[in-house]
Amino acid sequence: MITIFRLFPAKLNLNGDAENANVLSKRLEWAGVEHRLVSVTSQRELEACLDEVEKEPHRCVVVIGHGSLAAIASLTPEASTFQTLYNRMINLGTPGIVVSSGLGLVGRAAKTFGVSSSRAYNLKLAIPGWPHSAIGYFNSQVVDSMLSVESNVIRTYLHGPFLARNPDWASELLRRAGVELGESSQEQAANAHLEKIWEMPDD
Repeated sequence: MITIFRLFPAKLNLNGDAENANVLSKRLEWAGVEHRLVSVTSQRELEACLDEVEKEPHRCVVVIGHGSLAAIASLTPEASTFQTLYNRMINLGTPGIVVSSGLGLVGRAAKTFGVSSSRAYNLKLAIPGWPHSAIGYFNSQVVDSMLSVESNVIRTYLHGPFLARNPDWASELLRRAGVELGESSQEQAANAHLEKIWEMPDD
């Protein structure tokens, strides 16, 4: 059983980034892999998520999306638990993805500068063990890598949701949760639609 935790989706879904959890769930559904999708909406449920990660670190995937300044401020009481959870994920190798302002919640906020960049990117990457390219929309003032990996956690400022545009990254994340996906007919159809998106010029 794979458990996908979607943290505070009503607050951390500003650019559809909480839907990364739905992408993972749909991929597992297509593959016939038993799983559950759990929305975490309170401090008590966040602590339960932390307990589950500690018990089954390699059978959980945690999705932390991006929220507005007001949404992030409203989660200040839970911030210490977010950070504890993230540190456990890094130490235990739990797969996950954290997007943009979610990185501030887990104590990985980047430096910012005055000018915001807003554009689509097609990245070429050299992260050992992970796909070598990625696409997405960047809308931020951060001075940091648009995409990096810490332990088994994807850290990105690319919105979208990221995993919908980058199925190879979704497959690798699930592989690190112990799932080897074959290509289903549904996935083949979805990938056909992605071909047009991937025709963006290289950055």
